Amino acid sequence: MMKAIAAGAASENQSLTVGELEHDIGGGEWCFAPHKDIVLPPFYDDSRAGAPPVTTRPSKLSLVLAGGVWGPKNIGPQAPTYYAQGMRQRLYMQFGGARGDQHGIRIVNTSIRNERAFLGSSKLCGAPSGDGYGMRLSTSVLANCVPLLLQPSVVQPFEELLDYPTFSRRLRSPADIATIPQLIDGLADADLHAMRLRLSRVRSAFLWRGENALAYNYTTLALCWRAVELRGSLRSGHNSSYCEGMAALLPSARARPQLPTWMSPQTRQAARHLKERRRAAAVPGVVPSIGQRSHGLHKVVSSQCANERTCGV
Repeated sequence: MMKAIAAGAASENQSLTVGELEHDIGGGEWCFAPHKDIVLPPFYDDSRAGAPPVTTRPSKLSLVLAGGVWGPKNIGPQAPTYYAQGMRQRLYMQFGGARGDQHGIRIVNTSIRNERAFLGSSKLCGAPSGDGYGMRLSTSVLANCVPLLLQPSVVQPFEELLDYPTFSRRLRSPADIATIPQLIDGLADADLHAMRLRLSRVRSAFLWRGENALAYNYTTLALCWRAVELRGSLRSGHNSSYCEGMAALLPSARARPQLPTWMSPQTRQAARHLKERRRAAAVPGVVPSIGQRSHGLHKVVSSQCANERTCGV
């Protein structure tokens, strides 16, 4: 199930060869296929978003997270499980309640009424997954609270187009939870302010409707690049420069998409190989390199989630 909700566990990636990863990704073993799929932000009612808080506001707390910990409806074993990749449970067991007070960490095992004010009072806001899709990243971004991504190996919305390290922090494994106090201590006020400014610029990418909503525009840009990667140009005849022009009109989009740097080198290489294979199948006369053909993956099967509840991104 973990493979179904993640872009492959980082520890697993290190032990798999490029050929094995091509087979798994291209054969539909992963819910997300980095060579062709696009991750979009969930719909969030912009009427609840309001105006972003002032980026220079003081922070009473260092890290906050509110919501169920033990599973759907907060009913389940009080131990790490598949729910939220086990990250919510581990975070709560280490820093929940009074255990986090000395570090300015407040992890609440229930929902709260004024969540926006709660998030706005902190430097960092936990952004785990849930029983599949999670809303915490969007709520953190819209509250102008620097997201702490608690989703090891899970690709985030528009992560190829947005420079996530400039406005978020990421834990790469459950073991990193113990290092959160050091992460907080290392976040200087100037860095926090810069990240909040960046958050205010990427905010529109997470909104689907409203005056400043640009999620649709970012989706169109992502599709533009996928089309160029597949066929070399758009059906209209435009090439990659057209996509670059679209990116220039968006406030925080990269000029060209990039795979996340936290992905293993093997995964990034496998994704590049699979992109070339798809293009060879779509465009007559394009032949994959000898090295890529030798991996033995003759047919790329579209990846799909067998169960929506296990499709984490």
